[in-house]
Amino acid sequence: MTKTHIILMWAATGLMLLSACGQQHQAEALADDYLEQNARQLDKMQHCRFLPLDSTTLVTDSAVAALRAYDHPRMKQTGEPGVPATAGRILYVLPMRYYYDGEQERVTFYIDEQMQHIVAVR
Repeated sequence: MTKTHIILMWAATGLMLLSACGQQHQAEALADDYLEQNARQLDKMQHCRFLPLDSTTLVTDSAVAALRAYDHPRMKQTGEPGVPATAGRILYVLPMRYYYDGEQERVTFYIDEQMQHIVAVR
């Protein structure tokens, strides 16, 4: 490999890392907004910590519909109203751990490919 190839390889790696950090931040901001609007008792959800953002292509439309039908005990809704319950090509998955009345719990946000909507919550 020439010196130019090595420099280009490191530059591409750096850009990928910066992009991943930006996606994580964008997903967390989307989840925070969702919680503000849909958490039943947000003040009781303490020490919230997001886990790394991941993606999946294995979630089918029927699985998304089942996720949205779930009556989450901490949420008023389990998906944004008006957003179709379709999986599309890819869904981003953002898990969050938190404590509720001293008990550790977990919620997972399923985000659309464009990172604009919460498709489902489990």
